[in-house]
Amino acid sequence: MKPGDALLVAITGRFNTLMKHALKTPEVESPNDDLLSIFQKICSALDPARTYSVSLHDELGEPEWLSQGTLGPDEHQVALDALTLFRADPQRAFVVRDLGSSRTAVTLRVASYDRELLGAVMVILDTRTAKHFAKSESELISQTMQRALHQYASLRRAARDAQAPSARLRVQHDSHGAGDVDPEVDQLNAALRSNPIELHVQRLVPLHADAKHRRYEVLLRSKSGLMQNAAPRTMLKTAIANGLGSMIDRRVVTELIGWLARHPAVWQVHGLSFSVNLTRTSLHDVNFIKFVDLCLAKAALPRGTISFEVDIATALRAQERMQDIGTALQILGCPLILDDFTVQTECLALMQLPGVTMLKLAADVTARSRTDMVAKSAVTALLQKARAQNILIAAKRTKSRADEQWLNDLGIDFVQSHAFSLPVTISSLVKRFGTNAAQA
Repeated sequence: MKPGDALLVAITGRFNTLMKHALKTPEVESPNDDLLSIFQKICSALDPARTYSVSLHDELGEPEWLSQGTLGPDEHQVALDALTLFRADPQRAFVVRDLGSSRTAVTLRVASYDRELLGAVMVILDTRTAKHFAKSESELISQTMQRALHQYASLRRAARDAQAPSARLRVQHDSHGAGDVDPEVDQLNAALRSNPIELHVQRLVPLHADAKHRRYEVLLRSKSGLMQNAAPRTMLKTAIANGLGSMIDRRVVTELIGWLARHPAVWQVHGLSFSVNLTRTSLHDVNFIKFVDLCLAKAALPRGTISFEVDIATALRAQERMQDIGTALQILGCPLILDDFTVQTECLALMQLPGVTMLKLAADVTARSRTDMVAKSAVTALLQKARAQNILIAAKRTKSRADEQWLNDLGIDFVQSHAFSLPVTISSLVKRFGTNAAQA
């Protein structure tokens, strides 16, 4: 086994113990008798020798019962994807997803008699059995299974109705317009499953000789086709337009942490960190922070290894939510970076958000400060304010390395620009750190 493989296995949630052993000692605290009864009925409709795990999820995708262990981020994402498809198609009864290694997830819709989506049941089977079930819905959703699903639906509805009004409103808001999902959503899911993307990174070059930090921004790039190594704009546009930006963000986080788990020498280098861009959808996804927490807990990465970037326009539109996100990320040890930052008064106020460690200046702000004394004074004042708060400043998209001395004199800490450092595949860092970490 290669170094880090054990951690990767933990991250992707590989369940290798047969469920019949797990049924003897379900790993939950204070088990609920009603939930246990439902779980046992579901299991009775399945062949334990061909079943790896069973999990019950609420309408937000959060697991309420696991047959064993913990739910890995890959499995959690499968459940979330299935719920998205269920919202888009009220007639859809189940979703089949190949997980590799002869394992397939079959996620069953949990709905009321009037088709209100209330949750999901995910069963991970051996692939041969799953394919057989996919061809015969009557065998998959037997009478025993139907009764268990309806019982779970009733339990979920009672739990939802018992929620505070604000929580019910949040669930209704999350589901609003779900029936109008763009037809390209299925194509998006197919594209994600076929892994047409890969991670690239661009280094933020330090301008001070004593800088010890090695910082990279993670970039999503197409892996094949005519647009190889270009940002997959169509896929991203479709995802964001249909409220699925969080799906992309989760994919990036999963692949990044999985890669770091396989290459511990990379993150063991002092001061190295990777920043991931967050879409607006992830800011409002009530489960995203829990997902990040799960990934980090499994990988046991040092605090500060992964940070998150939010562009200033998105942050301004969601200031109240940014307070919550900043606090949550700070607890997890994930710094917050504000991108395309300007010197406008409303932007300056966001410097007070919890966990902010860096501002990336909008390219035009830096450019104007070189020729306009008023603009330069504003940037200088911003730098002084940032210094007082221990916030670093980065300049973006500078045109030439000739700007290095001027930026250094201005007080800029880092530069992120093709003129200073081109994006590279994340896999190329292994060779760089293996030969001369100081120059990586």
